[in-house]
Amino acid sequence: SVVMEVRPTLTLPDYSDIKIKPRDLKVTDQEVKEALDDLRQQKARLVVIPDTKVEKNDYLVADVKLEAAGKLLHEEKNVTLHLPWGKVLSLPVEGLDRLVGQKSGSNHHFKLEISAQHQNKEWAGQPADLSVTLQEIKRFHLPEATEEWAKSLDFDSLAALQDELKKNVTRHQEQIAHQEQEDEIITKILDRVKFDLPEGLVEKELQNSAKHHRMELQTKGLKDEVAEKELARSEKQRQEAARLELRRYFLL
Repeated sequence: SVVMEVRPTLTLPDYSDIKIKPRDLKVTDQEVKEALDDLRQQKARLVVIPDTKVEKNDYLVADVKLEAAGKLLHEEKNVTLHLPWGKVLSLPVEGLDRLVGQKSGSNHHFKLEISAQHQNKEWAGQPADLSVTLQEIKRFHLPEATEEWAKSLDFDSLAALQDELKKNVTRHQEQIAHQEQEDEIITKILDRVKFDLPEGLVEKELQNSAKHHRMELQTKGLKDEVAEKELARSEKQRQEAARLELRRYFLL
């Protein structure tokens, strides 16, 4: 015999009496300033800073060499590093912040354990030595919010640019308010309707959730055992989120 899960049957309750409060939307001067600062960040340029020392948010250009048991695994020039990434060649590196305060031309060595799940089978599971030689130190240069800068962006003046940013912030607030109202209505309807979810579908959703969460943790540079502990800790929360998402899916 074959057992198949079927789509749950549900009857929509009367929801004509559901009421939600309208959102009070108001754009402040501070929000416009933050939008202007965000735009300046978007327009920033990375520039080489000569004769300086590394700061924690700098972007570094370096020559790197990866070795294991005296064997050269990989060598590459002009690799871009960013200390907050905590990685070199996509490998988590502990103590990378030791580069803070160093100058171009200096050479540094790190020891690391390459994950047994690393996609490069030749590297996987090996203790390795990493050599990093700094070549350049780069920082973002933000443009000043001036009349000339606004005109370079095809606005008549800085005030005109700020007016456009205010409109953008208003539209964004309206979109958020609309989504919040929709979520509130759906939640109130779900409180009134009961139905069973196909457990096989719930399990599949949980597996997908765990897979994506694991990838996010690995991207942040967490070791495998730390990532697994975090997955175990968040399992109940992810299960609740998966069930809620499926209930919303079948309701809509």
